Amino acid sequence: MKIIYLILLAAACSIPAQAQETLYWSNGSSFPFKLVEATESIVKVAEQKGERVIKRSVPRENVLVAFNARGDYLLVADLPADPAQAAQRIIDFYNAAGPSSDLLVQANPLKVIECSISYKSDNVVNYNTPQGSTASINRNELALIIFKDGHHEFVLPPADAASVLAGAKMQVQKAIAQPAKTTAPKAEPRPVAEKVAEPAVETATPAQRWNEPVAQTPAAEPAAAPVRKSAENAAPVIAARKGLTDEEVSSYGKKGIRKVDEFVQYLNIISDKNIDPDKKDNAIEQAVKLFLADATIEVSSSNREGKRKYPVKDYLTRLKLLPYSSTNIAWNEVNYVKDLTQASDGNYYGTITGSQTFTGYSANGQDVMYSDVTQKSVKVKLESYNKTVDGQQTTNWDILLGNVGISVNQ
Repeated sequence: MKIIYLILLAAACSIPAQAQETLYWSNGSSFPFKLVEATESIVKVAEQKGERVIKRSVPRENVLVAFNARGDYLLVADLPADPAQAAQRIIDFYNAAGPSSDLLVQANPLKVIECSISYKSDNVVNYNTPQGSTASINRNELALIIFKDGHHEFVLPPADAASVLAGAKMQVQKAIAQPAKTTAPKAEPRPVAEKVAEPAVETATPAQRWNEPVAQTPAAEPAAAPVRKSAENAAPVIAARKGLTDEEVSSYGKKGIRKVDEFVQYLNIISDKNIDPDKKDNAIEQAVKLFLADATIEVSSSNREGKRKYPVKDYLTRLKLLPYSSTNIAWNEVNYVKDLTQASDGNYYGTITGSQTFTGYSANGQDVMYSDVTQKSVKVKLESYNKTVDGQQTTNWDILLGNVGISVNQ
């Protein structure tokens, strides 16, 4: 049986510009962690907690790009599969220098501009070239800005910028290898008239935790979301939609497991006492979007008899108020006990199970206040929807999580 460890992360960081070791997840999250090891399937990351360094294993496909404190970046996809070679590549990366000038990574056409930024706003960047002339570029033409002091700032969401960063890597390395340009720039120009750039679409952030929340006042109702029928109550239609190939069903099945992983990562943000409340609230809203509108989460506790069910947002809001300073959750033997199968309504349904270990720690981060092991089951729905592109209507698919329950003797 395939074993996947969903190791949950403990702190998130999502500031516009950063000058520290930072990892970006494929789902849009960013963390002040460092890469330490890598294999073909996982990476290990290090998190500083006070005087302690905690290492955690994460599926390799979940981590997109790493930045060192001097502004250089490393795409995780470029790491060798061999652990020894990957370890040496990681060491070299964190010892690498950064650029001696500001770098503007232009998306289309792909180009890396070495410069000294003189003015920057939400819509435009003015700069001086190494030759002393002045120039300007609309911000929406950029994917990334790297500052010579080591800060970096994504303009495109990291997942969208990944292909640009891969193509620009050689140019960035060439700029880093060159000595600083000493030509004095011309006088700083006045800001040019700004063109309004289209806002970048930000991806959701995520993290961990999955146990019984303490009773608290229910949260405010979530923002209106598209109403979807649950897997249990889906009404059949007269004409079934066109089915998917076995390869497509298998691919979406893997996405279902990744959605569970993403939800668990959100749980970590929500329950971590060290994370800003606004980030927690944002994580709650993003986690709710992973689920069908009427999905519930079932919980139990070794300290209390019986099971209870909560709407997803109520559960997450209560989880935010857990009394633990930190928690750790691991999912083992994550697997489909019921594969994605097409129903009479044309959609596909399946069930994922896993053995969950939950541990809650006291204020010192070491003493265990509570721990249990439960079997969890997650309903999954692969739902079709129509989308019109250039006047042509196409059928697309979206995988959503349904009710989360407690399995017995799975």
